[in-house]
Amino acid sequence: MILVGFGYDPCYSVIDVDVMKLYFESVPDVSFEAYPVCFGTEVSFINLSSSGTWLWDFGDGSTSDLKDPTHLYDAPGVYSVCLTVSVNTGCSDTFCGEVEVYSLPEVNAGSYPTLTIYDDITLQPIVSGATPLQFEWSPSTYLSDPQVERPIFGPAPPLGVYTLTLTVTDGNGCSAQAETIIVVGPSEIIANDDIGTPVNGYDGGVVVANVLSNDLLNGSAPTLSLVDLTIVTPTEPFRYSSRSAYR
Repeated sequence: MILVGFGYDPCYSVIDVDVMKLYFESVPDVSFEAYPVCFGTEVSFINLSSSGTWLWDFGDGSTSDLKDPTHLYDAPGVYSVCLTVSVNTGCSDTFCGEVEVYSLPEVNAGSYPTLTIYDDITLQPIVSGATPLQFEWSPSTYLSDPQVERPIFGPAPPLGVYTLTLTVTDGNGCSAQAETIIVVGPSEIIANDDIGTPVNGYDGGVVVANVLSNDLLNGSAPTLSLVDLTIVTPTEPFRYSSRSAYR
């Protein structure tokens, strides 16, 4: 900047010239990128700003002075994040943007009564989340289709306790799991005589072969490999329980 001063005199004029230099420092260029994540996953912040010192405000009361920080949020939601960059000339600038933390799908795999080796059951989980939802049951053994919400379990799995895991992935790509237990137990039948009357006591006069020819186990004639004769009391009917092998 040039300053010019004029003075007046009848004999001559005076011009005084002075020069003042002004320096203008530019403010830093501030920007960053961050992408949505599923709850439980850290957000990675990519600093696109010019060099300097950095101060991050993550919108939940947490801060950082790292160039490219990561941050784990305590709850799903949309957070306003601000980055302030300062340079050694004392100039600074701030840029703010939003980052979203997606909720996870809610999954309840359900609870089920004890089954027999001849039973089947339609699984009925309770799920919610951003659509569309994808389902994956494991293990897939004895399931009609492990990739549908409500597959059929059975029929005729061996006796035992089965733990099934349901994984649900929502439209945001977020996943959650839940487990359920299915117990497969023996089926009980009451022995009848030749005319269909339950056999009582020890003197029923019915042999195993005769019982098998007159009784049904879940709609089918049982065989010796599936039954185990048990006398409950002398005054109650003989009862048979299905087993994986004859004892």
